[in-house]
Amino acid sequence: MSLRKLTFSFLAILIVTVSPLFYVSCSDTETTDSSNFALYYTGLTNIAPSMTGTISKPTYKGSAPSDFTITGITLNNEVYTGNCFLIDSETGVISVQNTENAAKGRYKISISCVSGETRYEYKDIVIVKLLASAPDGIEITPNLIQADYSDIIDKNSEVDMPIAKITTSGEEHISIKKYTIGNVYKITNEGEETPEYEPLAVSFNDCFTISSEGEFTIVQGESSSILEVGLYTVDIILETQLEESLLEKKIKIKVISKPMDFYYEVAEGEIEEESEQTPNGTTFRSQSPVYSGSTDGLKYSIYAIEPETEKIYEKIKIDEQTGEIYIEKGHKLTKGSTYKVSVCAKNMYNEEGEVGLVKENAYEIKVVAFIAPFEEFYYGTQVGAESCTYEGMELSSYKIEPNIKGGGENIKYQLLSCDSRIEKYIDKEQLQTNGIIELLEGNKTFKDENYKISVRAFNSKYEIKTELTLRPTKNPDRITYISCGNNLGANKQPLEGKQYDNQFRFNRKPEMKDATFTINTDAYPDANIEFTYTNIHQTIKAEIIDGNKLKFDNNSWNNNAVCGISKITATVNGKVSFSVPIFIHCNGFAKELEKTGNKSVVETGYEARIEYTPFVLHVNPHNGGTSISPQITTRPTGDDTQETILSGDKLEIFALDYRRTFKYYNFNGLHTDNGQQPSEGKFLSNLWSTSGGTPSKNDKAPVSYFTGLGFDQKLGYVINEQIENHHEVKINKNKWYDTTGWANGFFVGEMTFRIDGEKSKLNDGGKTNPIIIWLDENYEE
Repeated sequence: MSLRKLTFSFLAILIVTVSPLFYVSCSDTETTDSSNFALYYTGLTNIAPSMTGTISKPTYKGSAPSDFTITGITLNNEVYTGNCFLIDSETGVISVQNTENAAKGRYKISISCVSGETRYEYKDIVIVKLLASAPDGIEITPNLIQADYSDIIDKNSEVDMPIAKITTSGEEHISIKKYTIGNVYKITNEGEETPEYEPLAVSFNDCFTISSEGEFTIVQGESSSILEVGLYTVDIILETQLEESLLEKKIKIKVISKPMDFYYEVAEGEIEEESEQTPNGTTFRSQSPVYSGSTDGLKYSIYAIEPETEKIYEKIKIDEQTGEIYIEKGHKLTKGSTYKVSVCAKNMYNEEGEVGLVKENAYEIKVVAFIAPFEEFYYGTQVGAESCTYEGMELSSYKIEPNIKGGGENIKYQLLSCDSRIEKYIDKEQLQTNGIIELLEGNKTFKDENYKISVRAFNSKYEIKTELTLRPTKNPDRITYISCGNNLGANKQPLEGKQYDNQFRFNRKPEMKDATFTINTDAYPDANIEFTYTNIHQTIKAEIIDGNKLKFDNNSWNNNAVCGISKITATVNGKVSFSVPIFIHCNGFAKELEKTGNKSVVETGYEARIEYTPFVLHVNPHNGGTSISPQITTRPTGDDTQETILSGDKLEIFALDYRRTFKYYNFNGLHTDNGQQPSEGKFLSNLWSTSGGTPSKNDKAPVSYFTGLGFDQKLGYVINEQIENHHEVKINKNKWYDTTGWANGFFVGEMTFRIDGEKSKLNDGGKTNPIIIWLDENYEE
């Protein structure tokens, strides 16, 4: 294992908190590649001073990362170095050592890694809090409690959960003010002399509770359904008058059950009839079943076989330990026969005389004639014993038939591996049925790229594997992207990253005059391309000049702090049309408003500018998503000498909420909306009706933070009253659809704000439209 060290010494115990980071702020040398790479660290872990081992493991989306490095550590926000943290440069696993003399405090670990030839930096991705060790004189009675899974998940069960009591003893009395569940671990090698601990997610903490008197027990009900049968242990955080400390892995919890379920992943098999062609006889053995439940005393047995022919139970047997169904040679079963085997599983928690869990017809065995071997299996052109190639036009749909030579009775097919770039465009059901590889419409296969697919052809006796290489040929009408760049960086320079593409922000009207951006595509140089520019939301004037440049006109500047949507359409060789949205943010200051006693609306004398970067939240409606937090600047109206970027308490109280003028524009979807509001009887009307609103123009409940149903039932909302996630826009998953289909388009709405956070005046507050929601079923993070 290759380790890079960043040293620091600290005392006592760690609590690691981690979070996923997307599009993290990067150094000048860092870029974000088109794979939309994202890195997560998981595994909340408490570590005692004398312990060593893993504290956090990464997962990722995008290209596989490597070359992990710890780039910095802070202690209570001050730079710190020492020799306690290690990171594996290949896997990114963070471990700890030399903790005997560790200092208390909050440590933040920053790391970097490489993905897709791009280096990413993640600041403070792992946060580590260090506590003191638990004092002597702590006792737990009993230190092991046991409960049945069926009683755990049933809050109405008449069986009470067992209790472990924490008490103190010894010469010095220890007064414990508070008990808190710390980390939860699953012991993965139950029964072994040296336990191995798997740290579990923080959601497992909700499966247990401890009272102020130190009585620990299991929570009954749905929250504990994530537990599995097995052995667990927990850390308990103890709070005394002086400090917090950790009682480490002293309580064990055993979750037991009768057999809950079992099944054979492949629930059928074949055995050849014994004949002159099989002089050594024929045999059969199935796989072991997939099992859930306690394995203590687990035994399998055959419950029934249909048809129940003479001596059939002497011919078809089961391994009581593994559950494998088997037939030995000399069986004299005849071809054309089919046997259905019902299986029973029973363990030590079944009562005496109880049958156990029976799965009827759990496995089917067919007796077949002699199976001849097949000699070759390939697609396209065979170039080796286990390799072949096929050439098809890039971006096109086509089918590739399998070639089988030799035998070939009862052949099935299995996709072993597939290039991730095309896997979702392979019809897997058709491949498994008849071996045909069909590349579906919408695939992104490109000339000069190779795409590998591995397939297994098999029957009950033989198998051959082959690797197919797709080598796409030129498509003269190719076009899959249009990019005009962006101007979101310092001094209107572009920011690197797909998430900023085709977004243009103008803070003042003069910035917009003659602002020109080159249009880039992946069409071939010899292709004839014509571009057109069309408004979708707001009238933002621009024109195509010099054949491939987008030029804005500042006569369409909107001083009301709004975002506009347009589109550029490219027509290639007069045949293929392809469109992308263009987003424009007229980023003026919005005046704060309020309603007076006589009901008139007046200016307060202050204004605000709200900047999300990017100002488009691109999400898949099946998955939802969350924007970044905006930068919020306030000032006395018109006074650019007193501009203040909000932070701390002022940022936390700033109120921002969706209020009115909600519109939806279809873009490559099934709906026909073109700016219709909820009151106009189309897509938003249906969404409002299913999300706690009424289909009226200004009903805000489905997207308001401060009114309406619970947050999980809303379409989305702006997060308020939280400094860490301040004013992020959250779009909930699995909400944006109706009977016509899922959202594929743009959602916009007017927000209002109050600088002083006064909620009673928010509805008549300053008006702004600082962000666009782009819902897209094809979007992948």
